[in-house]
Amino acid sequence: MKRLSVFLMVILALVLFAGIAQAAIMEGMDPMSQTLFLGSGIIGSLFLLGAIGMAISANTPRAFEIGEFNEFPVYADTNIYEGAAVGDPGTGYLRGLVAGDLFRGFAEKQADNTDKHDGISDGSAGDKKVLVRYRGRIKLAVSGLAVTDVGKDVFASADGTFTFTAELNTWIGKVHRYVSSGVGIVEFDATPVRAGVTEFSRSLLTGVAPLGINSASTTQRYPLGTIMRKPDGREFVYAKAGATLNTDMGAKSYNTQHIAFTTIAADAVIGATSILLDVQATDGVLQNGAIALNELAGGYVVVFPHSSNTFVRGILGNTAVTAGAHEITLTLDDPIPVALVADTSSAEAMASPYLDVRNGTGATSSIVGIATVPATVGQYFWLQTKGINWLAPQTSVSVGNNHREVVFRHDGSIDDHDYNDANVSQGQHAGYVVQNARDASQGAPFVMFDI
Repeated sequence: MKRLSVFLMVILALVLFAGIAQAAIMEGMDPMSQTLFLGSGIIGSLFLLGAIGMAISANTPRAFEIGEFNEFPVYADTNIYEGAAVGDPGTGYLRGLVAGDLFRGFAEKQADNTDKHDGISDGSAGDKKVLVRYRGRIKLAVSGLAVTDVGKDVFASADGTFTFTAELNTWIGKVHRYVSSGVGIVEFDATPVRAGVTEFSRSLLTGVAPLGINSASTTQRYPLGTIMRKPDGREFVYAKAGATLNTDMGAKSYNTQHIAFTTIAADAVIGATSILLDVQATDGVLQNGAIALNELAGGYVVVFPHSSNTFVRGILGNTAVTAGAHEITLTLDDPIPVALVADTSSAEAMASPYLDVRNGTGATSSIVGIATVPATVGQYFWLQTKGINWLAPQTSVSVGNNHREVVFRHDGSIDDHDYNDANVSQGQHAGYVVQNARDASQGAPFVMFDI
């Protein structure tokens, strides 16, 4: 029946166009025009047939985006104010931008995801969404902005604070136009991956200020092991000092393994993100079984299932255990790939290698970086692990033809990799000498470290 209806409509269209063509002929249209006009009637009929063939049989509402807007879920217990720069700390949930966050744009209106007992939001992540404008031009107060600053990169150190200082801050755009001293029109764009900006592998902790490589602090600012990468390729790792550090010597991971070979204390199914381990009375830093709450965060656990499928996972946190033999729960950064069986599967665990960093001469401790400041016990700071730096060298470093590779000595200094020297023949790789002095003798030396 539907096919018949379509056919009849096509015939009707053809007749209509033919009639118009005939009328035109009666008005004296030349033969070529008659042919073209009649052909247009046939083409129009075919177009009508195609349109009918594509028709839908019900209302089909579409979701249309308007302008340069996007919408994101809001971070837990967070109030984002209208006009705030918004950032993603790496969770996918937005908050008022904190230095180091991924920039997502500016909030079009307030999004209050705190617990107001309003029957709508209980403050959980994603209960509310925020509408953001992710690209455009905006009038902002930028510290130090002058008439000569058009085209300069602009960074955010907080959701309402904007600066030309790149270090530790988040790039948002460029100065488009000067308005007045300290005020300009900024062309912002949250879509591109910005090159030439210091990057962080993890976000700044809530409620604290950023920390540069020139400072140390007893307040923790980032998770241990956070990597800071500068535009020139140098990398730094966030660590905690266990003693006063010397920036001329490599710094070592002082702790030994926290949990020795032990058994899994409870069954765990595939996909579990936590496991229960037996802790012996000789485990822990003090070798008495005591492990503080989240002391293992940033560390790793290697698991030996009852089968051969050994795997390693990062540790996000742990329950606290007192001295003696106990069971400890580890929260993992990824699900487990195989099932575990209590008292059959086994594991070993270590804390973050950056939890207790010291200088020293221990021959069984590895160097994890070069302190950027002389941090003291209990202070958090940055260790350089990659890129050009300087360390106290032995006199043979870079002296002689093809003497480029350097290794760490037991005391944290660097030495030529001499296979005939028992002190360094199996030493830890440090990097290579970049440049010598003009006469080819030992220069500074500048070393390209790769720890």
